[in-house]
Amino acid sequence: MLKRNLKFNYKSYIRNCRNYLSTFDRFSEGDRVILYPKEDPSKTPHLTKALHPDRKVTSRYGDVPHADLIGKRSRDTVITSAGRELRAYMPTLEQYTKLTPRMVTPIYPADANLIVSLLDIHVSPPSPQKQQSSLRILEAGTGHGALTLYLSRAIHAANPPPSVQVSEELKIDIKVMASDARGPLETVPSPEISIKPDESHQTASIDWKATRQAVIHTVDVHRDYSIRARQLVAGFRNGMYLGNIDFQISQVDDWIRRQMETKSHDSTTDADDRSFLSHALFDFPGSHESLALVSEALETNGTLVLFCPSISQIMKAIEIIKEYKLPLVMESVIETGLSLTGGKEWDVRAVKPRALLKKGKVVQTEGAKIETAEESEGQDISPVVRENVVEGAKFSGDDAGWEMICRPKVGERVIGGGFLGVWKKMKM
Repeated sequence: MLKRNLKFNYKSYIRNCRNYLSTFDRFSEGDRVILYPKEDPSKTPHLTKALHPDRKVTSRYGDVPHADLIGKRSRDTVITSAGRELRAYMPTLEQYTKLTPRMVTPIYPADANLIVSLLDIHVSPPSPQKQQSSLRILEAGTGHGALTLYLSRAIHAANPPPSVQVSEELKIDIKVMASDARGPLETVPSPEISIKPDESHQTASIDWKATRQAVIHTVDVHRDYSIRARQLVAGFRNGMYLGNIDFQISQVDDWIRRQMETKSHDSTTDADDRSFLSHALFDFPGSHESLALVSEALETNGTLVLFCPSISQIMKAIEIIKEYKLPLVMESVIETGLSLTGGKEWDVRAVKPRALLKKGKVVQTEGAKIETAEESEGQDISPVVRENVVEGAKFSGDDAGWEMICRPKVGERVIGGGFLGVWKKMKM
């Protein structure tokens, strides 16, 4: 459980905020910088590694010592060893996530922004006068780490900035993890990352983490993915968003069970209420198999988002929710893709054939017409929409006769991208 408002120190808060602001005034050691040719900024930019006085940038335009970049301001120019003039910029979050090396396909900026907006996150700076409820978001499937970074930015204002000592400890953790022997999950001693830095630093980190009002718990079964994602987050703006995130290497079901078990032993909470998550995002194969567990872990009115490459996976999730009567209410199904701005909404739901509603029995014919809410109210449906109806995925048991309707709400389907299924946890 998150502790709240532990001896909040405003002097320290203001001092640390000033440290952050001064960090972005000029390029400093540890920053990553984008370089464009001055004469043609439309060419593909070069993203440097973390600046260090003893290193240099090697690019198609020539070499630039990092020392020439440290101390420069955004939009200043430098001369390469080949005599080319380059203009330096501080990368935006979108540029950074696009240009960083990847081990897996990332969730691209447009989709990441859409997913974050679906959670409708609103946070306030920490204040001793105002009691705030904690915000805990689960990201199951860390992957590249791009969405993790966008989520952390969204909640950043809720937490006090870490001290320089704590920031350094978080970066030391990454170096220790990266130097460890890597292997599959079975070879990792603990299902979660376990790092033991300097004892004094560890104490400072524990104290600071206890003051956080919002946390992203990002879980992945692949150790290498988790380490690379943590390095990705640490490389953006000198790691300013790193402290908002707890990286875990684990099966998501195992991690959720451990957290619920911990809460059940907390004397300050209701022993029968094991919910602890404000929101949950699933982006991993077979995510529908964890729906029952996450529905128990979600707080009432919490949002669950499934990111799936196929609409059939969304349909499978709807079927499981209905079959097991899970306390989840569908909000929307949205198609994402490069040609879709803000996503395209789909109509995906369980319905009964009109013949069943009229005759009181299931008529299983291949061409059985499916009645929709629009038709039952006397409204017509456009021919384009009608052509996109997909019939199938019948339910069993007491719910026999139900079928899935699956179609774009407006216009024709755009090929490519993925699908977002959005549910809310209802009150039991």
